[in-house]
Amino acid sequence: CTSGLGLAYARGLRGRGCGLVLVSRDSNKLEKVRATLLSDFPENQMPIDIVQFDFMSPDRSWYDSLALGNVTLVINNVGVGTEDPLPIDELTAEECDAMIAVNCAATTHMCRAVLPLLAAKGIADAAVVNVSSGSSNQPTPFLSVYAATKAYIAHLSKSLDREWRGRGVRVRCVAPYYISGTGLFKSNKPSFNAPPPEVVVDGTLDTLARFPRVELTMTNRAHAFIAFLFCYIGEDPVLQHLAKPLAKIAKVNASMLQVMTKARQRYIDKKQKII
Repeated sequence: CTSGLGLAYARGLRGRGCGLVLVSRDSNKLEKVRATLLSDFPENQMPIDIVQFDFMSPDRSWYDSLALGNVTLVINNVGVGTEDPLPIDELTAEECDAMIAVNCAATTHMCRAVLPLLAAKGIADAAVVNVSSGSSNQPTPFLSVYAATKAYIAHLSKSLDREWRGRGVRVRCVAPYYISGTGLFKSNKPSFNAPPPEVVVDGTLDTLARFPRVELTMTNRAHAFIAFLFCYIGEDPVLQHLAKPLAKIAKVNASMLQVMTKARQRYIDKKQKII
C-alpha cells in the first residue's frame, strides 16, 4: 500500500471517508503514507493505523493473531513479479520462490485468517478483494510463473466467493492489464490500454457497490476489451487466424504471444546495447 496500485486503493478509500489499516514491510514508508493521507484528506477524521509485516516472512502466526476490529473490507494487493520478460530458465530459484510465497501463499493465509472474522461480524457488505492480473486471463509467455501465481489468485477468489457468500462475505478478484504510473508499465502517461491506477480503484469499488454477484472484474472497459480479444479471439484456434491480418492492418497485436515476444526482443536489444 506504499506505492502504485496499493497506494491508489488507500487514497481512493480515504477519499470516500474510510478509516484505514495499512500493512507493508517498510515502517518508514508506512509512516509517510499515513502522514500524506491525513494531510490530503483533512475532512476525513477516521483513524489510519499502520502495521509492519513482511509478506515474504515464513511466520504464519502473524495471520492467526489478526484482530480486524471495525474492518469490513480487506484488499489483498501485495504482489511480487519480475520487471523483465524472462523465460523460466532465466529466473532464479529465489525469484520463483518469492512470487509463490507472496502472490499465492500470503494471499491464501490472509483469506484463511480474515474470512471467518468478517463472517462473524454479520455485516452484509463485508468483502475481500484479491488483486490478480490480466496476465492470468490467457497464457502469458516470458511471465509464466508470475501469470500462474495470478491465475491461482483468480481461481482461489472465485472458489472462496462461492464458499463464503452464504455466510455474508463476498470475495472478489480484480484482474487488470497494464496500468500507467505504477512502475509496472513502460510509460507513466495514461492511455487507452494503460489507464491510471485511479481508474482501476474506481472500477473495483463501483463493482462492489453496484454488481454484488460479480466474482471477477477487469475494472474498466478498456481492459475488458483487451481480455475479450486475447482470451476469446487470440486463443481461439479458428478466430486467431482470421484476426491476424486485421491486426496487422490496424498495427496492433493479435495475441498475448505477440505482445510478449516483442517485449522479449526489446529486452534483448536493450541488454545487448548495455553490454
